[in-house]
Amino acid sequence: MCSHSSSYLCFTALYLVPLVPLGLNPYDEGVRLYGADRVLAGNFPYYDFFAYYGPGQFYWSAILFKVFGTEIVVARLGAVAFICVAAVAVFVLCRSAGLSWSWASVPVAALVVPLRAGDQLITCDPALSLVLAAGASLTGAWGGGRQRFLAGILLGLAVAFRHDFGLYGAIAGVAVSFWGYRRAPEEFHDSWPMAKWLIGALWDLRAFVGGIATTVVPVYGLLAFHGPARLVGALLTEPARLMPFRTLPYAYYEVLYLHAWMSGDMGSPGAMADPGIIAIFFTPLLGLLLSVRLVGRRERRRISTRHERIETLLFVLVTAIGLGIYALGRSDWYHVYPLHVLSVVVVSIILAPKVRSDSRLIAIAVALIAVAGVSLRIALVVSDPFRVGIPVHLPRAEAITVDDRLAWVGDAVRDIWRYGDGGPILVAAERHDRVHWNALILYFLSGRPSGTYFHDMIPGLTTTRQVQERIVRDLRENQVRTVVIWKGPVPEEPNESRFSSGVFVLDEYLRAEFSRVRETENYEILVKRE
Repeated sequence: MCSHSSSYLCFTALYLVPLVPLGLNPYDEGVRLYGADRVLAGNFPYYDFFAYYGPGQFYWSAILFKVFGTEIVVARLGAVAFICVAAVAVFVLCRSAGLSWSWASVPVAALVVPLRAGDQLITCDPALSLVLAAGASLTGAWGGGRQRFLAGILLGLAVAFRHDFGLYGAIAGVAVSFWGYRRAPEEFHDSWPMAKWLIGALWDLRAFVGGIATTVVPVYGLLAFHGPARLVGALLTEPARLMPFRTLPYAYYEVLYLHAWMSGDMGSPGAMADPGIIAIFFTPLLGLLLSVRLVGRRERRRISTRHERIETLLFVLVTAIGLGIYALGRSDWYHVYPLHVLSVVVVSIILAPKVRSDSRLIAIAVALIAVAGVSLRIALVVSDPFRVGIPVHLPRAEAITVDDRLAWVGDAVRDIWRYGDGGPILVAAERHDRVHWNALILYFLSGRPSGTYFHDMIPGLTTTRQVQERIVRDLRENQVRTVVIWKGPVPEEPNESRFSSGVFVLDEYLRAEFSRVRETENYEILVKRE
């Protein structure tokens, strides 16, 4: 298994590294890169700048920047490393469950194929990779028996990146530990068999829980030292309150693209042309359909003929339930992707035992599908707009190329340097009674800090009077003299973000105190009036 694992590690790296320079995500990447830049400058997330991700998202990239230099490529190569861990973990989990190497390859392909550019590498969150690696340790898939303490440490690290993902993995780990004692009551003949079973199961968790605590307590304990209320609010209270402003129906945009294409309003089906994107929405439905069959005793017996198989399936299923909650919150492909990966593992484990591993017919079918998939993938890459990508030509974006839709980013950064005074700036939206997101990447690329704690434009937060008054107060106290207005459209999504808050405090301040010195199709530069 070791040689196969190494092969898949190399395959994943070779597949992903050429994608690293391609594309730019002004918002999602900007959140992480700017946060890492602030951490590198000595700031603390949640206290010195607004954040809703776990601290690991910022500190991991900050460490890489400190060692290798502050560039986008460095952060993306760090993401590639975690995706490689996820690929190997998925492979060994499936092999431990008794799947042949060809069946175990299916989830690895499902993990990497949807990723088509460097800015999409963040879709496979490090927390997902760590949860999968923890599952492999807990079930003994790495070899050398169960490593509960190591599994706990990995889940603790997952909590540091995304506390919700880590929690789902921890619940799955507890379920697997209790499952290991499922036959214990039959071995006791006194009057308290269940009590002994429960005590034994809980005692068996000590190393697992200890591993989690070893990581979580220092990370969050040090941050809580600056004020636990702010930490709890940023990671728990605020995200829950803001969810109604972000929710989306399942595959909402993909259905819109398909409808527009079928009605003749689009020349091509857009995202629907990529089979990887289609699969992301299809596989969770298939996994749910097959999982329902486990209610039947015959199906459960067939699956449980191998002890490792049922443990792996249990871990993946419980984790998938949690990720299902996450995916259904905002059901675009970015948020459904983690559930898609686990769904393919579930589908493979349930379907593989029904197929003879030495069947030539199945082997030929798998080979034909693989060839067809690779051929289609090559065709998509050949037709990809990045083949004639536009270099950004910025110190922190060396080798990064974008398509013509984002060519303005480099010009915007150079205009910030040209018209700015070298101090903090504000990257704003055209209006602030309704917002969707702002181009946070401009903070990182320009090397200029935000002039306000609330640098991130979020519906339900930025649109409130309290936050806008805080932003204006920060801009005055920090003597911000340069503002970039990004002209991105505000989409009409079926959630609370479609309604105006009626708050124009920030807009009125910018109109009263700043003058436009440059305007383009995509952005404006404002400077403070003397």
